[in-house]
Amino acid sequence: MQCLVSGVSSGLGEYLAGHLRADRYDRAAGSAPQARYDAIIHCAFDASREVPAEKETEYTHNTLGITQQLLAVPHARFVFISSCDVYPTSGAAHREDETLSAESLPDRYGKSKLAAEKLVFSQAKNPLILRPTAMLGPAIRKNSLLKILSGEHPKLTLSAKSAFNYVLHDDIAGFIGLCLKNSAGGIFNIASRDNVTLESICTAFGKTAEFGEYRYDTGTIDNAKAAALWPAFARSSLETVRHFIAG
Repeated sequence: MQCLVSGVSSGLGEYLAGHLRADRYDRAAGSAPQARYDAIIHCAFDASREVPAEKETEYTHNTLGITQQLLAVPHARFVFISSCDVYPTSGAAHREDETLSAESLPDRYGKSKLAAEKLVFSQAKNPLILRPTAMLGPAIRKNSLLKILSGEHPKLTLSAKSAFNYVLHDDIAGFIGLCLKNSAGGIFNIASRDNVTLESICTAFGKTAEFGEYRYDTGTIDNAKAAALWPAFARSSLETVRHFIAG
């Protein structure tokens, strides 16, 4: 299967490009190495939460513009890596069939992901949209979890009660491969079965940190649809962190 992957400089895109031996999309040139692909996997996205006025044009290009460029490349399947941030911050469990509105989202990132999803649904061939939680893999940038696990007693802006849900790049790659093989499409929440606090991670691994005041909460993400196809998502987030550490 010939695949094209965007966002290959780090994170999930870098991992998938190597794992699938895929072509890499040059977003600066706006071109693909080949004329047509069995699958395009779109990972590239500007993760900015706030966008100053002078950066508006650049931000729009790095989100919706690149999505539009990739949709124009002939393909049989289109996989878009969205985010669980398309869900509003509420106590309810979020499912894939939930009706979503950009007005209910707190920042630009979630709004832009939701707008890109709509583009993909309207223009892609056989779209598959994944809404992952926090992702762990060999090419991730240094986040609060990595700082804690390093044992350096980091000073964080996040509070000890900040709750995260973690999934592995390897499981996302396996899930994508399964969906492409079985022609599964639509939207899937990609998450472990529960969240874990940074405080609990410190306790579990004997680490310490100086915590801040800001409390982040992933919210409750219903992963039943994806876990039915890929049982590894039935792990807890703490178990997923242990798998990440074990390599």
